[in-house]
Amino acid sequence: MAVLAARHDWTSLASILASPDRFDGMKVSVGAWVDEVNDVVLLFPTLEAMRLRDSASSLVVYPGRNVGGDRFSPKDLPEDLRFLRVTGVFHWIRDGVGSPHADPVDSNRMGVLERATIER
Repeated sequence: MAVLAARHDWTSLASILASPDRFDGMKVSVGAWVDEVNDVVLLFPTLEAMRLRDSASSLVVYPGRNVGGDRFSPKDLPEDLRFLRVTGVFHWIRDGVGSPHADPVDSNRMGVLERATIER
């Protein structure tokens, strides 16, 4: 009997931001610029968006609740090495409406990644 390995292709964070309804509730793996602010991990599509803290184009990961694997802070890495692979279940925050997946302070973000892992 053959065992098939799960294949997780990368998608771009920009693709998710452009069509969040298409990815809502799905496990995704993205390349993103990663930073940590106030004990949450933020994912951005570009280095510029990360530098500007563009919340409308960001996803949030709550480390204490969701990150699997070894815990490290993106702040431990130089800024130019913070483009990382992040895999998790995407939940869209529709139009800033409260979501059971997001804290109220993050309602202006595009979404949340749950059960996320971050790979260097």
